[in-house]
Amino acid sequence: MLKFWLRIYSNGKMITDTVCDADEKLSAQKMLEDCLRKCCYELDIPNPMIMKKHVNDIKQYSLTRFLPDDFPESVDFERVEINIFDSSKKK
Repeated sequence: MLKFWLRIYSNGKMITDTVCDADEKLSAQKMLEDCLRKCCYELDIPNPMIMKKHVNDIKQYSLTRFLPDDFPESVDFERVEINIFDSSKKK
């Protein structure tokens, strides 16, 4: 099962994080949109604007970063990092 891990950093330290399930049937962009919406709601932060760079990073590295300029509202943290990982155990 794919998991989506969102972490918020301020002053070089992680201040909070959350994990949600990712729907493997969705495209990378739809998965990113869906999981971001869930996680941002849970952490009460605005949803960032998703650019082509973010989708490409998720596809290639299973990691992307959002900076304060990516948010339509002002935020009080320095970045948001997102990882997608497989939580199923290998046999």
